[in-house]
Amino acid sequence: MQLISISEVFYNLENQINKSTGLKTSLGNNLIYSGIISEGCKACYKNDEFQISFTMDGEKCNYSCPFCYSNYKKRDFNQNDLNGQIQYAIKNLVSKSEYIKNKVIVNFSAEANEPLTRMDYIQDVVLSLDSFRKECNLDFYYKIYSNGYYANEYNLKILKRLKINEIRFNLAASLFNDNIYKNICISREYIDVITVETPLWEPYRELYFSMISKLDKVNIDNLILGEVVLTKENISRVLNTLDSPRVYLNGEMYVYNATLFFDIYRVYKSLNCKYSILYCNSTLKNIRDLFGKELLENFEKL
Repeated sequence: MQLISISEVFYNLENQINKSTGLKTSLGNNLIYSGIISEGCKACYKNDEFQISFTMDGEKCNYSCPFCYSNYKKRDFNQNDLNGQIQYAIKNLVSKSEYIKNKVIVNFSAEANEPLTRMDYIQDVVLSLDSFRKECNLDFYYKIYSNGYYANEYNLKILKRLKINEIRFNLAASLFNDNIYKNICISREYIDVITVETPLWEPYRELYFSMISKLDKVNIDNLILGEVVLTKENISRVLNTLDSPRVYLNGEMYVYNATLFFDIYRVYKSLNCKYSILYCNSTLKNIRDLFGKELLENFEKL
């Protein structure tokens, strides 16, 4: 494992960007992308956006990803836990409602589990927040993360009835299984925004390249490629799999693999893909305070 500095990350990114064409980039605005940015991404990159997250623990995930930051174990979770999350979210929204200028992004995140195994919890959250929304005149944007296995027509119909705005598929979780591509295609009928968001994992390099053209065929809106975060749960697995990975510390520890993103981007560009692509780099999106923005703006002038 090789520890690199954040400044080295920035210089490396600048070098990679200069070799690429067609990317819309601004380090000061924390973006590396091509196409249209999903509404569900804006809260990570803009200070005037607000987001809340719900973790649907209680069912063990049906996959065991080598890069997963959790421990694969089922967690005890009940209705009282969910009610606590809902009440905390509403309290937080009330305290900050006067500062919220745009939509509130509501995330149903995956953490050692698959959110679509708890459709009852998703429904409880949406109905509770919708009732609150009418009282406070807030607009919500609902986004669900999924490995795609349970994104069947039955569940998708429920998500449509609940007016879920976006679903994000982690294709790497299933090793880019053909059945998940089929579920992504089916979801187009029920969900307005279809996104594939998956971590950059070097052992899957060739699978990413074969994925690029397939995503055009299933008509997705966005491809988001992120970083693997290192935790006490996965660090042994990751280091036993990757050969001398470069990592950097930015609040948490991340595996840095911008080279793979830009290699994927060049194939994406050569194929004239219709969907958008975005590099979800933690260094770029986490530095949102005024000092960070000033630092980046000065960096761009060098």
